[in-house]
Amino acid sequence: MNPPGGIPAAAQAGGGAPAPTPAPIHDVADIVSFFPYPLWVVAVVSLLFLAVLGLFVWFLFFRKRASRPLGARERAIAALVRLQSEKLSPYEFGVKVSDILRGYIDEAFGIRAVTATSLEFLETIKEHSRFSEEEKLSLKDFLETADLIKYARADADGEDLTRLFSAAEAVIRKQEEPAKDKKSKKERGAA
Repeated sequence: MNPPGGIPAAAQAGGGAPAPTPAPIHDVADIVSFFPYPLWVVAVVSLLFLAVLGLFVWFLFFRKRASRPLGARERAIAALVRLQSEKLSPYEFGVKVSDILRGYIDEAFGIRAVTATSLEFLETIKEHSRFSEEEKLSLKDFLETADLIKYARADADGEDLTRLFSAAEAVIRKQEEPAKDKKSKKERGAA
């Protein structure tokens, strides 16, 4: 039997080779942190980064692009284009073309065209410098034809409606030319 110390009695008595000394057992070392920042700081910074990245992606791909508001001319032309694709009776077509042109003139030039009668409107533009004599005659013919369709319910064939549409479109588009001419003259002068 071995004495209480764990060394055999023969070894203690000197009867043999000395027993090896056991290696000392050290305590387990503390956890060595391989990351220099606390975990909660890393989590917060990661969430902030993901939020910024998400906003960037949203602005880049999903945000509705802010477009400049359409002017009176662009809205009138767009309304005429939409009108072409609609299947309307000659009466409805004449009323809508007239409303589009009158609305454009009212909005673009501040001339009371929507609520005025055709005669009142023609008297108003008689002295208006913004319209050429050709445009004034075109507007007079347009209004006479539109009034015949609207109020007298005159039969209008495809040619009448095409002429009505073309006259409205010409007046709206012609008003665009002076602005382009001014810009191109400024550009030519600067060059």
